[in-house]
Amino acid sequence: MKHAQIEFEEKRVALYTNTTHEELAPYHSNFKVPALMDGNFTVWDSLAILDYVSEQYLDSNGWPRYAKTRAVARSVSAEMHSSFVYLRSEMPMNCRMQF
Repeated sequence: MKHAQIEFEEKRVALYTNTTHEELAPYHSNFKVPALMDGNFTVWDSLAILDYVSEQYLDSNGWPRYAKTRAVARSVSAEMHSSFVYLRSEMPMNCRMQF
């Protein structure tokens, strides 16, 4: 949204703290981040947010214009999003975790 110069208000919530669930509760996102609230509508999951923003604010031009290029972009995004299970389990993004 920053890249497309769409105005929005960003709220940062510290994860893995005593107040995380309380701070995320109003967003009805099953405590998933990122979450996007558009009026009283909430969408979470980064790929779902990308698609929603593309359709609602960018006349569906958020992805590459050409079908094959768009397919590759979506494939790479989906792979990054859903793969690398072992890497994510060994290197979680919990910066507060004590090892």
